Amino acid sequence: MNLKINRTRISADLRGFFLSLSASIRVHPRPIILILICILIFTEIRPVAGTEVALFPKRSSSALAVTPDGEFLLAVNPDSNSLSVLKTFAGEAELALRAEIPVGVDPRTVAVDDVRKWAVTANRGSGTVSIIDLRSDYAVVGEVTVGQLPWGVVIHPDESIAYVACEESDHVGVVDIAAQKLIGTISVGDRPNGLAISDDGSTLYVTHLLNGQISIIDTDQAEVTAVINTWPDANLSQSIILHPNKDLAYLPLTRSNSANLALTFDTTVFPLVTVVDLAAEQLIPRQTISLPESDTPVGLPYDAAFMPSRQTLYIVNAASNDVSVIDLNTNQAQAHIEVGANPRGIAVSNNGTRAYVNNTLDGTVSVIDTRTNEVIDTVQVTEIPLPPVLLRGKQLFHSSDDPALTRDQWISCNTCHWEGEHDGHTWTFGFAGPRNTTSLLGMIQTYPLRWSAEWDESADSEFAITQEQFGEGLLGGTMHETLEIPNTGRSYDLDCLAAFIDSLQYQPNPHMAEFDPDEVTLGEQLFNDPEIGCAECHPPPYYTDFQVHAVGTGAGITEKLGPEFDTPTLRGLYRSAPFLHDGSAVMLLEVLTVTNLEDAHGVTSHLNESELAALVAFMLAIP
Repeated sequence: MNLKINRTRISADLRGFFLSLSASIRVHPRPIILILICILIFTEIRPVAGTEVALFPKRSSSALAVTPDGEFLLAVNPDSNSLSVLKTFAGEAELALRAEIPVGVDPRTVAVDDVRKWAVTANRGSGTVSIIDLRSDYAVVGEVTVGQLPWGVVIHPDESIAYVACEESDHVGVVDIAAQKLIGTISVGDRPNGLAISDDGSTLYVTHLLNGQISIIDTDQAEVTAVINTWPDANLSQSIILHPNKDLAYLPLTRSNSANLALTFDTTVFPLVTVVDLAAEQLIPRQTISLPESDTPVGLPYDAAFMPSRQTLYIVNAASNDVSVIDLNTNQAQAHIEVGANPRGIAVSNNGTRAYVNNTLDGTVSVIDTRTNEVIDTVQVTEIPLPPVLLRGKQLFHSSDDPALTRDQWISCNTCHWEGEHDGHTWTFGFAGPRNTTSLLGMIQTYPLRWSAEWDESADSEFAITQEQFGEGLLGGTMHETLEIPNTGRSYDLDCLAAFIDSLQYQPNPHMAEFDPDEVTLGEQLFNDPEIGCAECHPPPYYTDFQVHAVGTGAGITEKLGPEFDTPTLRGLYRSAPFLHDGSAVMLLEVLTVTNLEDAHGVTSHLNESELAALVAFMLAIP
């Protein structure tokens, strides 16, 4: 039997019952009615499995989506380049895999429309969205190019329109789903990532990965109307969840305490859920959910979902491989649930009795009974096609769920080297000094490693694990700090981690066509001019000479290993700000001017404004 809960009808029926009851026992009805209303508002209604309840949809980008009728669950598989379709409450099974559909490269999120006609995936690796017809055997009917590094995708509740956040293009793409066409873009700030859309479709909310800001877009005007600042050190903001009946937004994110000059394991990063008043367009600090205090130390809160009561929030933590269940009345944990490797999405069944978690590095979905807060099933949704060594290495890179890797589940490699790149911060380490987080992409081609060239193999990451992540280490013994003695071959897990790091590669520069060819040509001529000297230390094709040099930037009192620094590659400069070992140059132009007053970093003081601009253009256009 299907059960549709109508709160108005229930309230009227029960009000009549209590009126008659109060009359029979001669009690004034108003207190009883008030008690009844409180029960209806604050008590979670949890029907039995298989019943249908009209609930609010989750209109946020996520690695999981439930169809409006509650019958199907869709899960993206980033490494398999696929979307899995699962039947919910399938006979005796909690979930049954119905299809695995090839989509674009590296799908990160999926959205479904309100009438179960379309599903759309955002494919980070191919710069596209895949459009799936949910009424035609789940066929992919189109793939639309939308921009560079798409991440979050949502669908307008009333129209066949998808919005997709394109992280590297700094815009939100607007896609006509039925026409399979990009019909517009909306410019936003740096690295748009997560999306949410209001129930009436009039307002779109966009998170920004490295700064914790929220851009508010009027979808009718197709423009940003406001930007909300959260914490000044907010970082790694991948999703935004709207409260179903309040003007509140919840952002799982990490605060990066890089201003701290005396780092200990628990003063580096802080996992939390930030709460924002959307009407007032401001942060509500007192409602912040500090997960180490509300629950237990976790790593990288990533996505969240409300229970039907609106008073309970389920938060998936991608590094510590678990779920925090938070009572929003007290901001304290009701439960802590272990799930699979690298959970990145959560959805709640339409009847509220199940929560589903997408474990992206296990290829599984965990099924949680929300009445007991226990995992009652784990369903394989894809076979991850990575070689076992790389899969194990990727799991280790993204995990804080092992004392060997970090203390108290606090830090993973991915916490600072997000998706193999960087967090945009400069950290000051007592043993070294200030160190700007660098991208790991293409690192195997540019040994030695680190700003002071103190590593000569990726297996030297054991040092970062023990000294920066405060883990026990993967070697089970002391690492060889002498460069002539390798650490490779001493631990299977360490070798797997090193192999994964070495596998990380650059993608083609997406901005080459955006530059003035004449300006780039002039910049290249200046770059190769021996009197200026750029190419002397940064020769192509890797744009490094693999040597260390003193360039006048290592004289600070906190510097312990300078003044000579490894020549960094110039590849990927368009995506690696800030610059220099101490992050002192926010813009690339500052490397040639403000931080190079004595021409120790290339003879550039005689260049005029247009020549400097040309030199910067060439470096940003390096393929």
